[in-house]
Amino acid sequence: MWRWIRSLRDGDSLDRLRLASGVLLLAFVSVHLANHAVGVLSLGRAERWGHFLTDLWTETPLYWLLGAAIVLHPLTALWTVARRRRLLRLSLRQSAQILLGLSIPFFLAEHLVAGLWFTRLGEPDLETSYPLVSVVAWVFAPQKAVWLGLGLCVVWLHGVIGFYQWVGHRPSFQRWQRWWFALALLVPSWALAGFLAMGSEAQGMVVTAGVGERILAEAHLTPEMGMAIGGAGEALVRYHLLLLALLFGGRWLRLWWLARVPGPKLYYRDRHVLSLAPGATVLETVLGAHIAHASVCGGRGRCSVCRVRVGKGGEHLPPPTWAESQVLGRIAAPEEVRLACQLRPERDLEVFPLLPPSATAADGYAGSGKGDGREIELVVLFADLRGFTRFSEEKLPFDVVFVLNRYFNTMGKAIAEAGGHLDKFIGDGVMALFGVDSGPEAGAREAIVAARLMVSGLDALNRGLAEALAEPLRMGIGIHGGEAIVGEMGYESVRHLTALGDTVNIASRLEGLTKELGVEVVISDIVARWAGLDERRFPLREVAVRGRSQGLVVCAVLQAGELPDFRGDRSSGGVFRPGSGAVVARRS
Repeated sequence: MWRWIRSLRDGDSLDRLRLASGVLLLAFVSVHLANHAVGVLSLGRAERWGHFLTDLWTETPLYWLLGAAIVLHPLTALWTVARRRRLLRLSLRQSAQILLGLSIPFFLAEHLVAGLWFTRLGEPDLETSYPLVSVVAWVFAPQKAVWLGLGLCVVWLHGVIGFYQWVGHRPSFQRWQRWWFALALLVPSWALAGFLAMGSEAQGMVVTAGVGERILAEAHLTPEMGMAIGGAGEALVRYHLLLLALLFGGRWLRLWWLARVPGPKLYYRDRHVLSLAPGATVLETVLGAHIAHASVCGGRGRCSVCRVRVGKGGEHLPPPTWAESQVLGRIAAPEEVRLACQLRPERDLEVFPLLPPSATAADGYAGSGKGDGREIELVVLFADLRGFTRFSEEKLPFDVVFVLNRYFNTMGKAIAEAGGHLDKFIGDGVMALFGVDSGPEAGAREAIVAARLMVSGLDALNRGLAEALAEPLRMGIGIHGGEAIVGEMGYESVRHLTALGDTVNIASRLEGLTKELGVEVVISDIVARWAGLDERRFPLREVAVRGRSQGLVVCAVLQAGELPDFRGDRSSGGVFRPGSGAVVARRS
């Protein structure tokens, strides 16, 4: 219970409550407008369908859920708005949704009072129906028809914008976006058409003497009751205005008081030092300082675009809330990555944005947390063809491209089968990363398996291209491990996961050493140790590496086929799973 109260204070349970109540209300409104649309056929059919749908919502527990949602959704929404420190930084869509939501009571106060209060508790004898609403709205008080029509549009737009902000950033929604848009236009259009058709039919009915009075009598609607409904609607509007005044007045006093209390510091991207007001999120603080920062969902913790990497001070942060954990889990974010819109630091904190300010919702899904940039231990493999320059000079361009594509296809399959990540092709060379997710020990085994498969695949390619090749293609492979910066890099849509650092440079130099040593594979001692290579079978030696003042201990392997095939190795107590990128412990 205490954990729930604490999460409510932090806004997590409050947001879920607002979302759940909003979804329930949108479902009710959708069904209600669909019923209006039946009015295009006739007032009688709309009434018959209305009886069924009314019983569905009023004669089941849904009635009490609906009543709770009508109370909770505006209250939680108002509280969320009141807690925001920077209302003027809202997007146009967010501002429109808030303003539309705040205006709903002005359009539908009497409708809500009559339909949900008087018919159930205040005046159980009152029986609302489509004929009654149509006669009252279109005959006795035409201004109510205009007001109800506007209210219909306001409620629907408010709900549609909220629905879009909930799921609009998801790839599954974007694939069907045009159909959702069409549905969002058709539902209110049909409902308004049905409302107009029912009004026209009601006006025609009233031409017959006594029909209007008979409809009012059957509904047990007296003049006194009509005045009571109007008075209750006006009272609801007054209470709504009073609540708005209290909330926003309290909000102003709260911000005035917080401005007088010195708070911790936010160190943003090593360039900005910002004051953190109590209760303010990182996103609110940054945007409040007029610093551009990516955000799509409006600070609701749904799109992951605002994510940051926390530095010093991160150890004092509370664990992610349930909602934040769901989003971070979806992108497989590491522990040091958090959502700026959900972080409310109480001590000094250092943060680094991981996406550019122009990032879109698709960018939030484009990659996982491993693409955001981090320093890890991994294994890098470089491979290069021998003598291919001479081959390309002697062959037609078509032949060169054909052979290279076959070669790249073979190398890519070998790396993927071993569980590695193909970084890039550089001319006729290949760079691959291993252990990005599984760790350096498993990555070392993956790289060695990849080397075996790459050379084996090249031998098969040589046999298949024997008639086109004057001499078989040969390759050299260098493998090194250590710390490197890993992240998705590039420009706009041309981005891919790559690694930077001295580890990458040394792996490239080891590949070059294969020529000098006359071997197919050169493996650094750290990779040999991680992989558990037998030093008696693969002795180590120190060699000079270009660009390094000190030598490097390596293992030179004449032929890659001599390396152990860790896919079936059990000496280390594990079984290598090809393509899985992991060595898993065997069950005892």
